[in-house]
Amino acid sequence: FSRCGHVIVFGDHGNRDLLPVRAYQLTKREVTLLGYLDLDNDKDSYLGSVNEFVPFKYFVYRFQKYYLHPESESFKPVYYDPELRFDDLRTMKQGIEPELVTSKQIVHDKCEINVPLKSIPALLLDEVLHPFFVFQLFSCALWFWDGYRMYAAAILIISVFSATISLYETRTNLINVRKMAH
Repeated sequence: FSRCGHVIVFGDHGNRDLLPVRAYQLTKREVTLLGYLDLDNDKDSYLGSVNEFVPFKYFVYRFQKYYLHPESESFKPVYYDPELRFDDLRTMKQGIEPELVTSKQIVHDKCEINVPLKSIPALLLDEVLHPFFVFQLFSCALWFWDGYRMYAAAILIISVFSATISLYETRTNLINVRKMAH
């Protein structure tokens, strides 16, 4: 696996996906601090200075990152371990070192939530194509044709007003959720 450029992943439903293997160069110290290499138990090929660079190889499958473990030579899922020992907390009075922050962002990715913001015409189309609104339009057309023009006009005005309010609320909620995510 050390020289692979792609990985074939066999899914649960018989599907196969060809995924690229990406690599970053991290120091042995960074990889050890992140918990992905144990300098006491590693292979001879990983012995040497803690400042030597080692490849951190990974691929992403269904939003889960898998890294190449150097000892077992197999891909394992990347997990974030939120538990810190008390001794670790005392040493972090000044915060995490910048190089470790960068390494954590490489390994775990940035903590981002991208909330898609639909355009107003797309939201309006979603609202107009809602089954209840289609039923209302069909009913109004039938009532106009049957001679109930005032009743049909009242229902049509109320439906357009309701769709406009719903569009405004949906758009406002999407904007607020997007602001909270950033």
